[in-house]
Amino acid sequence: MKRSFNTAASSLLLLAMAAGSAYACTATAPKIVDKDISADYVAAPLVLLGEGRDGLTRIFENCASGTVEVDLDVDFPQFTFVRMVDFQGSSYPAYQAHRSSPLFIMKYSYNNYSNHYERPLALGSSSFRIRISTNPRVAAEVIVYALSRGGGMLSLPYGELGTIKATWNGGAGVTHLTTVRMGFQLRTPTCMLSDTLVDLDPVSAEALASPSSHAGEKAFDVRMTCVASGVSLNLNLADANNAGTTGSLLSPTADSSAQGVRVQLLHGGSPVSLGREWDHGLSSYGDQYIPFSARYTRVPGDLVPGSITGQAVMTVDYN
Repeated sequence: MKRSFNTAASSLLLLAMAAGSAYACTATAPKIVDKDISADYVAAPLVLLGEGRDGLTRIFENCASGTVEVDLDVDFPQFTFVRMVDFQGSSYPAYQAHRSSPLFIMKYSYNNYSNHYERPLALGSSSFRIRISTNPRVAAEVIVYALSRGGGMLSLPYGELGTIKATWNGGAGVTHLTTVRMGFQLRTPTCMLSDTLVDLDPVSAEALASPSSHAGEKAFDVRMTCVASGVSLNLNLADANNAGTTGSLLSPTADSSAQGVRVQLLHGGSPVSLGREWDHGLSSYGDQYIPFSARYTRVPGDLVPGSITGQAVMTVDYN
């Protein structure tokens, strides 16, 4: 009788150990990385502009020691790979949302409260294994960093960028799903244009006696100061006193007294096309000067001596 009792007790002990080795997954609600970053332009590369986190999520509780497989699926449709970067002692694939956005790097941080691990994330699917110690809890967090790209940068409208899904225990356990919503607002304009005043020298009526004749041409530059290089720029000139004006002749201001003459604008030796955008090329850091010239041009009607003033507004758009 004594031997039979010991055998039954041994059998019960084995059953208790088997029950303790199963993973008890907690239910994890979908998480969100929600961050709209605002930062000044930084010329140096790989400077941290901001970060977004979804907060620590408890994955397991009451875990026995063992190895757990984790399947990762990183899906960011807007992202394209730029280059590998070193950040805080680790190597990351860096991505851009558009060709002048900040660089984005991502990592999956997880721990079982006695050991801490960090895993750089790349687009696509991958898997890894984690050794669970006897400490009974495991938590994980998604972190997305925005870094300066070391050149021209433009803002990125706030919105959903993508998702990161981590399925623990090889697809048979809990899923840690994170939606990343981020934006980036550049506080400093990329380029600024300086006001320019041009005084044409007086000319005689005889210099403008012929129809469509020109006189008194003077060259001048418009200064454009850019805090970023490598950004595609489009320029546009418009008549300040008549937005619908086309061609190259500026409408006279209300205080102009001369008649039969207009101020004409030229760029690169050719008359400009008011209201039409043109490609200026890429910006460069610091001051750059855009060459123009202005001259008197004879127009139909009686030629009446006096003063003539024209005004134009130039804008710069970034691509």
